[in-house]
Amino acid sequence: MHRITKLPQAINKLSFYMAAASLLIMTLIMTYEVVMRYVFNDPTIWSNEMTGYTLVFLAFLAAPYTLHLNGHVFVDTVVLHFTRTAQLWTKLILSILSLVFMVALTYFGWEQALRSYTLGFHSSSAFGPPLFIFQIFIPIGAFLLTIQQLVIMFDVISQLAGRRTN
Repeated sequence: MHRITKLPQAINKLSFYMAAASLLIMTLIMTYEVVMRYVFNDPTIWSNEMTGYTLVFLAFLAAPYTLHLNGHVFVDTVVLHFTRTAQLWTKLILSILSLVFMVALTYFGWEQALRSYTLGFHSSSAFGPPLFIFQIFIPIGAFLLTIQQLVIMFDVISQLAGRRTN
């Protein structure tokens, strides 16, 4: 592993553990809701909404580590028939396209979270939490995805230049 990739991978691993913890929290919230609703006939006003927000947290914090592990869906039926060099060039081109999307998601996600904070947007539900608290995890996750995509691009470029990094 190259020195330049150690910090992003450590951060990705930490965000993955945070995502795993959020899965546990989400499970506890839903279990609490089921017990309150069906045992005590007293449903909560916040559990369904919190579960949705926790799912966003989970998805955006698990995605960078999943990208690090090559766990995202990639249809490689055609690419498998390419030469190794052509596969690397294809991966680099796809990485650049992904990077453009991730940078845009980071930027516009940040803009939306900042707008929600500045204007004091709250959920329209009875629970009504401030939206920026949950929206901020979209640009954070997208930024971590951006960093991981740059690490992948660094690795591909190193391989194309003849210096294997993994």
